[in-house]
Amino acid sequence: MVSLFDSAPVEAPHKTNRFWKLVGLVAIALLCGSVIGHMYGFSFRVQIRSGIITLATGISAFWFGVRFGRPAWLILAFLVAGFTLWAVFYTWLFPH
Repeated sequence: MVSLFDSAPVEAPHKTNRFWKLVGLVAIALLCGSVIGHMYGFSFRVQIRSGIITLATGISAFWFGVRFGRPAWLILAFLVAGFTLWAVFYTWLFPH
């Protein structure tokens, strides 16, 4: 029986197409975020910096998920949920 948490890479060269679709999804999120940032009046420098961080994080996370399969997606989901909970509690406990 194969372990769910086997850390060996998944051999599937056909997943390249899925990876580039996910990169396209990150690019669309960047464009939407830039439009929303412009509506809120953020400077161009802030938009560029946040876009670079989002692109680098998104591509790394999607590569990790596509390369290592289900356990990687599970780890990424826990990381995103943990960061979201931290951000909610941080803004709730320390309002500006």
